[in-house]
Amino acid sequence: MSDIKSDLPLIPLRDVVVFPGVVTTLFVGRSKSVEALNLAMSSNKKLVLVSQKDASNEDPDAQDIFNYGSISNLLQLIKLPDGTMKVLVEGQKRCLIEKVIEKDKYSLARVIEETDVPLKESESANILRLIKAKFEDYISVTKRIPPEIVSTVDSLDDLPRLIDTITGHLPVETIKKQEILETIDFLVESKNLYINHEILLPIEACLITKNNDTALSNIKEIISKPEAINQCNLWIKKNLVKDIKLTEYPSTAEAVSDLNNHDSSVAAIANSRSAEINNCTVLERGIQDYKNNITRFAVVSNSKSKRSGNDKTSIAFEFKKSDEAGLLFKALECFAKKNINLVKIESRPKGNLIGNYIFIIDFDGHIEDRMISETLEELSNFTSLLKVLGSYSK
Repeated sequence: MSDIKSDLPLIPLRDVVVFPGVVTTLFVGRSKSVEALNLAMSSNKKLVLVSQKDASNEDPDAQDIFNYGSISNLLQLIKLPDGTMKVLVEGQKRCLIEKVIEKDKYSLARVIEETDVPLKESESANILRLIKAKFEDYISVTKRIPPEIVSTVDSLDDLPRLIDTITGHLPVETIKKQEILETIDFLVESKNLYINHEILLPIEACLITKNNDTALSNIKEIISKPEAINQCNLWIKKNLVKDIKLTEYPSTAEAVSDLNNHDSSVAAIANSRSAEINNCTVLERGIQDYKNNITRFAVVSNSKSKRSGNDKTSIAFEFKKSDEAGLLFKALECFAKKNINLVKIESRPKGNLIGNYIFIIDFDGHIEDRMISETLEELSNFTSLLKVLGSYSK
């Protein structure tokens, strides 16, 4: 097997970070970048866009750009009277820039495409709802996000695309956006970032009406996102009229805000915050079919957490050999021999070679516990990477 790589025209950007799924207008005037555009236009219209570390650098080389960029599609190119190119591009995929290849008139980037970490459908749906709710809170106090972007965010059901779209349009510094572009492997690769705590937030669906005196028996229609309605199917069948109408909306927030355009027989399903923002009434709380739905967040900092006596540790590791039978058994045996309880184990592809995975394990105990340190020392004998992501109180 070999790495999945490609060589594409490279354009360094000043004070711009292009995210996958985001359409951006660029003005390109430097000669090497113009030649790179012409090369992309004459071939498959793909190029690599990467932010440079110092915007004042007129001729950045490999040391002057960030390691991660975006493979992008060239949608439109217009030559302006002063020779500058006005370009419309759309980010497609994150990529790791392995090497910059200098040609006479332009530069190429040898890149490895990054793959998104797959999540369970329920996990993805929960995170989608939470991020959209927070974004709705943000746009309620600021007018800096264009209406068309708000509409796009409401309609997105793909988690990576949602995150990239929101981040790409937030008014934050370029370096902050670059950090977000690189977060897929940031925690694993960081030298001084540790999990200090985990927060488990319950997911609560609410039945919301515009009036506070609406009886359940009088509700004839439910409006909300399909996912929200599906998560409350059992409650709806048990508590509402049999022939109730279910109407799909692009987002739960839009459904609640639209209640004022309906009569009192229409109710929405959303979180309580949406009701608060739109001055509506939460008629019923916790109507989701599965009461234990939660979203897990990690609190990180540059400091390690001290032992509390009731701790959990998260680690990431990669085997020295990826195709040897029984490797995972050997790893788990290290913990079994010490009677260490494993809380969770998952794997994710590295993205650089088919069949290469990073394993992430949560287990009881603290890195300062002698039994834990001895176990990790044994595990290190057949791993090429062993990173303690953090020990923290349960």
